[in-house]
Amino acid sequence: MTRLRERVQRAVPGRDSLVRTVFGDRLGLLLFLTTLIFVVPAWRIGFFINDNWTLANTFVAVADGHLHLERIVYGADNGATPGMHLVDGRLYGRNYGQLVIALPALWLLGGLAAVADPALVLVGGFCLLVLAWFVQLGRLLDREPLLSSVGATVALLAFGVNVLVAVDLRPYWFPFAALQLSTMVASALVVVIVYRVLRSLHGRRVGAVAAAAVALSSPVAFWATIPKRHTLTALFVLVSLLWFLRSRDAGDPRTATRHHALAYVPVGLLAWIHAAEGILLLTSLLIADLLTIRRIDPRRLAVVAAALAASLTPMLATNWLISGDPLTPPRLLPVYYGNDEVQLALGALSPTDWASTVSTVAHSQVTVTPTPGPGDSSSGTLAGTLETFAALLFSYAERILDAMTDGDRLYRVFVRSGYIEEVAALDGQVAVSLSFLESMPILGGLVAVPLAFAGRVIRGLLDRWSTPGQRRDSTARHDPVVGADVFVVCISVLFLALYLPQLPSHVSWTVRYIHPLYPLGVYALFRVAAVRETVDREWRLLGWSYAGTVLVGGQAFVLALATLEPTVGEAVQLHALVSAVIGGATAAWAVAYTAGRGHLSAVNRDRSRRTGAVVLGVACGVTTTLLVLWAVAYFPHSPFALPAVGEPASRLPFSV
Repeated sequence: MTRLRERVQRAVPGRDSLVRTVFGDRLGLLLFLTTLIFVVPAWRIGFFINDNWTLANTFVAVADGHLHLERIVYGADNGATPGMHLVDGRLYGRNYGQLVIALPALWLLGGLAAVADPALVLVGGFCLLVLAWFVQLGRLLDREPLLSSVGATVALLAFGVNVLVAVDLRPYWFPFAALQLSTMVASALVVVIVYRVLRSLHGRRVGAVAAAAVALSSPVAFWATIPKRHTLTALFVLVSLLWFLRSRDAGDPRTATRHHALAYVPVGLLAWIHAAEGILLLTSLLIADLLTIRRIDPRRLAVVAAALAASLTPMLATNWLISGDPLTPPRLLPVYYGNDEVQLALGALSPTDWASTVSTVAHSQVTVTPTPGPGDSSSGTLAGTLETFAALLFSYAERILDAMTDGDRLYRVFVRSGYIEEVAALDGQVAVSLSFLESMPILGGLVAVPLAFAGRVIRGLLDRWSTPGQRRDSTARHDPVVGADVFVVCISVLFLALYLPQLPSHVSWTVRYIHPLYPLGVYALFRVAAVRETVDREWRLLGWSYAGTVLVGGQAFVLALATLEPTVGEAVQLHALVSAVIGGATAAWAVAYTAGRGHLSAVNRDRSRRTGAVVLGVACGVTTTLLVLWAVAYFPHSPFALPAVGEPASRLPFSV
């Protein structure tokens, strides 16, 4: 094994540098692999939300080499699926940045399928992940020979079991599977960046525990296999946070300038997927910069502006090619409802070339008047686009004020979802959408953040009053940590301002429109000293509490489901109720310990930390249990990518 490792190192001389650049260190790589190993068994190759049809059909068009759709592979024959737009008799989708990012996954899948059975390619890839996980764990624990052997054995067993029950994976599914692969990798990178950011601020242990919470106990895992934009949105926001923090922490001016420019690159990439969210990211960076920058360097500003302009180029070019206006994204174009005369081929995908049409079944021609879209009032010029944007902005400002003063809305979105008649009516009369707290109860501890901040401010004021001659520290706002905190607050507030008027909404599941707030919430939670102290001192108890909740609590949930035989809505609301209670307990502990931490005796502080470790572990364990049951039991909509998971899942002693 040692010789093999040396040969690999010689074959890939820049491997260690790559690990440091992407993952930070070996522990970051281990967390990346852990996330993939957790989400891949839950991977079902099939459509979960109907606007995925639009995304997949548009992806086929992009793989064919054009932006408009020439054939429909998935969904309704006339292409009338949510998110489809009509321009000059041609159909266009949206999220083009997401589709381009997924192209390498499609090329890789197609290339491997040319030399091996596609189903076995997926199984083999998962088994390699398992082996790599054991190898990395062995290196971290200095037990590489032993754990590498164990990993090889486990990987071979997993491969053999899956081969026994393997089923065919048709080329028809390659584009959609590639989209899912891209979001799974993105979710794993979200975990890595949470680790890297918190490691740089509070050490490896705090960073690792926080990242593990995101990987195993957050909606990031739920949306990893569903190719919506939300995972990539969270990734780009966190990438900007990482580079923004590093730009403030760099000692070398050239390095600081490079990192500062890199912080603005995700703006254009996110705008290529969703223009409004790209604007929010840019606004947050600008506010954080203006409030915390040390001095304005014209050359540095020029580099940052050039990086931003370069990142915006793909979006502007795509908009211009589609609408003729670089500032009009597809979402502002007329919506297609299937009533206009269009020429569409209904084609299958070739076993050897997913981008070719094997046979044209028919042409769909229908006649209907298009319904005006939100961008129809635009004249197609810059002035018209700005006029449309201003109108939308003023309208939204009014709605934001209404939403922020609606107590019932805030309660339903953030605390307890329950059965909401108007939402359930669009979800098949079942209450399957959770609140923010129910989706991730550990974030109940966020109520302690204002308290911790107030305590820090008060202590600073008392220190200055106790020493009247002391000059005020004018450099505090230039602290890299302060800059990162300002950015997180800004982007969180702006996302809430954009989406709160639309919430609660149907098919939201985990309040998906504010998805970036989950990893950002973990960042904020672990910035609280009481939480960090508990994790650092009582990490073993936290781990055992988590494991016990998953193993024992998971069995309790399965037993309850088998006994009660609930509907899917009732099963999800059972989880929601338990999560809300645990989230409340987390909030109570965080507030109590944060408020009294400075006045407790050593014995009482130890007791409070142990209590917190148990509460945090249980909160994470409850979420993991929900994620597992959600994947294997609650929504059996499609076959699993790993057939060995589908067999036991189909034999569970309950049905919802």
